[in-house]
Amino acid sequence: MEYETLDDIFADDPFGILELKEKAKPATSDERLATSFEEISVFIDENGRFISPDLMIAVLGHYFLEERGERGKVLQDIRSSKSVGEYLVPIILTGLFLIP
Repeated sequence: MEYETLDDIFADDPFGILELKEKAKPATSDERLATSFEEISVFIDENGRFISPDLMIAVLGHYFLEERGERGKVLQDIRSSKSVGEYLVPIILTGLFLIP
């Protein structure tokens, strides 16, 4: 096929390459929270068990303190067991002596 003008070239777009698509809007914090709860629900449905809050707090605390090097106050839910604090305290104390 031979084209005489640029308009002829752009008019023949069988694959829709030149069509502008609307950008996806970034998710709001509420949408991200809802997605997180949905992922937890799917995990429970697929594995048939619930992840204990104590385990989640310990894992998240370990991730933020050890992996990301975050520092600051760590708040623990009053309903969580004493073992969560006992697990996180040595990590927190070790981090206090790190020089940035």
